[in-house]
Amino acid sequence: MGLLSLGKPLSWDETKTYAEHVRQHGINQFIHLYNKLKNRNDTTLKWGDEIEYMIVKFDHKNRKARLSLRAKPILDVMDAREEAEGANRSVLWRPEWGEWMIEGTPGKPYGIDESDSGAGSLSHFNVVEANMKARRQEVNAMLAEDEALLCITSYPRLGTEDFTHPYTKAEPQTSATRSQFLADE
Repeated sequence: MGLLSLGKPLSWDETKTYAEHVRQHGINQFIHLYNKLKNRNDTTLKWGDEIEYMIVKFDHKNRKARLSLRAKPILDVMDAREEAEGANRSVLWRPEWGEWMIEGTPGKPYGIDESDSGAGSLSHFNVVEANMKARRQEVNAMLAEDEALLCITSYPRLGTEDFTHPYTKAEPQTSATRSQFLADE
């Protein structure tokens, strides 16, 4: 999932007016790409993974765990590292749905290995776990002492009263999501 950082999402009614156009053009694009690439055999399949991390802040005194809204400062540091290291970066970081989430991916697709002349190799599978471990170590180093990462489908207290740090309040009348339970943050 990506973050809409530019523009404004269409309403459902506005979206419905484009449904047939998107459907038809999606089919045409697939057919075009299939016909263009169906006989291609000169490249290796490139692939990757993504892990979405939730940042959790523990309040040990009050025995509470809340989602920490610190994705932006962490991502600012990661973006600076990416800018400095460029294509040599082994890990990339992107914003995810909320201010408590970040997404980590490999710095470049797996399957790219100059030594195998594009033939592909099962050895590419051997680096996935190490890259995942490097991602977690890198972001763990950015966390406060009372924070940790969770990689779960949904935070158990999501949408309840006082589930973020700092505290946020849903504003269904004025927020972008119109949610009764989640603030835009």
